[in-house]
Amino acid sequence: MSTAIDIIRDGVSEIQVSGVPYFDFGKWHEASEHLLQKNLTAITQGQKFPLVFLLLDIQETKDVNNFKSNANIDLFIINKTELNYTPTQRDNLTFPIIREISDNLIKELQRKTDFDNYSYKEMFYDVTKKNQLESIIDVIQIGISDMNYYYKNC
Repeated sequence: MSTAIDIIRDGVSEIQVSGVPYFDFGKWHEASEHLLQKNLTAITQGQKFPLVFLLLDIQETKDVNNFKSNANIDLFIINKTELNYTPTQRDNLTFPIIREISDNLIKELQRKTDFDNYSYKEMFYDVTKKNQLESIIDVIQIGISDMNYYYKNC
């Protein structure tokens, strides 16, 4: 059965180049744990960002008769940045990467699903102080309400 997770995972795989961006989903603490585990080896340290993260607070409604689903989702496109970057440097160095991912992912999801509107917000976080991700990150948050798609009933 296709779920919102499958739809987003497929959308990310369609826009990937050499496996980037990476994709993960879960609750915030799970994302933090996954990223901290990637710090344990030199190989996986380079496989953290850019990241498309699907927050698993999905409200999904399924219409079994019509094989149609509707979901409200929150996506976070995340890239590592530097604390000493000025807003102009971040706007020129890190945000273009995640803006392109965001634009391409929205286009891919519009191709696979049906939704009219989405919210878009750019943010900066220093999460090294909270010891959550051990990274300073730029984030684009995308909220999609009423994403409609068809699924296969297994």
